[in-house]
Amino acid sequence: MRELISCANCWFNGLQYGSIGLSVGFCVIHKVALRKADETTCAHLNRKDLMLDAATAENAAHQRRYTRGDGPQRIDDGAATNNGEWITTDLQALRRDGVGDIVVEYGRAGSTVESLAQLRRDRSLRAELALLSLGRGYVANCVRNEGRWTSGVHFTWWTVQRLARASLPEVSAADQRRQLPTAAERQIELELWSLVMLRLVFIADVGSHARQEGHPIAALSDLPERAALAMTSGPKLKSLMRWIKLEGLSAIDAALPVAEYERLGSELHVQRDLNARSGTRPPARAR
Repeated sequence: MRELISCANCWFNGLQYGSIGLSVGFCVIHKVALRKADETTCAHLNRKDLMLDAATAENAAHQRRYTRGDGPQRIDDGAATNNGEWITTDLQALRRDGVGDIVVEYGRAGSTVESLAQLRRDRSLRAELALLSLGRGYVANCVRNEGRWTSGVHFTWWTVQRLARASLPEVSAADQRRQLPTAAERQIELELWSLVMLRLVFIADVGSHARQEGHPIAALSDLPERAALAMTSGPKLKSLMRWIKLEGLSAIDAALPVAEYERLGSELHVQRDLNARSGTRPPARAR
C-alpha cells in the first residue's frame, strides 16, 4: 500500500510505474527529480493504478495528511524533502535520457501539448508510460479550467489505434527500474499488461469527464473494470489482448466511431483558431 501512495505511482511522475522506468523520477508539478520516489508523496497525488473517480477520492483523503506547496514529503512522517538525498533540481542526468528530457520540458513555456506529441511519436515503453500518465493530468486540468473533456479526444484516438493494432513496445533492461521476484519473461508480461491497462484507464478517464455532457463516450468509463472481470485467472497479457479484440474495441467503436471523432476534431480545430484570433491560450500546465 505504501508504494501506491508514493510519487512513483502518481500520474504527475511520467518516468516510473511499478517496475517500469528510470531509477530517478520527475515531478512536473514541483519540477524536481525524485531520487526516492517510492518513499515520497504530496497532496497532488493522483494514483496511476486507479480510475478517475477512485483517484479523485484518494487524492481528497491524501490532502488531509500532506500539503501541496511544500514539495515532495516523506510518506512516513510528512516531513519536507529539501535536501539532495531525496530530491534534486540538477536535471542534467535526466536530460541525457530521451524520454527524461521530454518529461523535464513538459509544461515549460507552454510546451505541454508539444511534449505529449513528442512522447506519442516515440514508440518505446517508457515514452508511452509518460504519455498516458501526464496525459491524464493534462485532460483533468483542461476539464477543470475550461470545462471541456474534448481536449483529450486526439490522445484518446491515438490510444484506441494502438489497441486496435495490438501494438506493444519492446521491453529492454533499460526500461526496468527494478527486478521482480519472478521469471524474467513473466516480469515483461506483467509490465506490458500494466501498460495496456493504462491505455484502458486513460480512455475511461475521458469517458468519466464526458459524463456531464452526456456524450456516448461516457459508456467507456468502466472499461478497465470490464476487462479485469473478464480475466478470471489473473493478469494475463494474452487474455487481455483477446478481450480487447473481441469485446473492448466494439464497445469503443460504439461510443466513439470514426465519424464522431472527426466531428469532435473539427470542433477543436475551429476553437483553437478562435482562441488564436482572440489571444486566448489554453492552460500550459497540468495541476
